[in-house]
Amino acid sequence: MSIFVAGPSGGKPYDKDVALKIESAIAIMSAKLGIAHVPMEFDITMGRTVNKTDGDCQGWCWAKQYKESKPWEVSIFIWRKKRFRDMIKTLAHEMIHVKQFVKDGLDLSSEPTFKGKKFVAKKSQDEYWDAPWEKEAYSKQDALAQYYFNYVKKNA
Repeated sequence: MSIFVAGPSGGKPYDKDVALKIESAIAIMSAKLGIAHVPMEFDITMGRTVNKTDGDCQGWCWAKQYKESKPWEVSIFIWRKKRFRDMIKTLAHEMIHVKQFVKDGLDLSSEPTFKGKKFVAKKSQDEYWDAPWEKEAYSKQDALAQYYFNYVKKNA
C-alpha cells in the first residue's frame, strides 16, 4: 500500500502532522475494513473547497483497478476542516467506499452497480441519499472514525 497526501492542486499539505495522521488513519482503517492486504495506491488531496456543484459535500472517493495484476488506484478528496475529528469522519466515510469498490463491486459508471445489483432511483427516491452504498457508508462512518481514535489512544 502506498499513500501520497497532498494539498490543493497536488501541492504540499497545509500541515505535515495532519498529513501523517491521515496516512496512519488510512492504514488503520484499511486493516479494520479487511482491505489492508489489497495492493492499493492512495492519492489523497486535502483541500479548502469541494466543487461548488457538489453542494455540502465533505469529500469524495474514486477507485479503479485497470488490470488484475496492477494495484487499485484510489483517489480521495477531504475537505480541510478546523476540527481534525471532522476530517477523520469524512475519511472514514470515503474509506468505506474504498472497501465497497474493492470488495463489493461498487461501480459508479453510467449504470451504478453495488453487490451485483444495479441501482436506479425510483420516483420517490433520491439518487444520492437512497443509494445503497451511501446508506452503508453513512451508517458505518461514525463507528469507523471512533475505532481510529480508540486505536490511536490505546497505542499512543
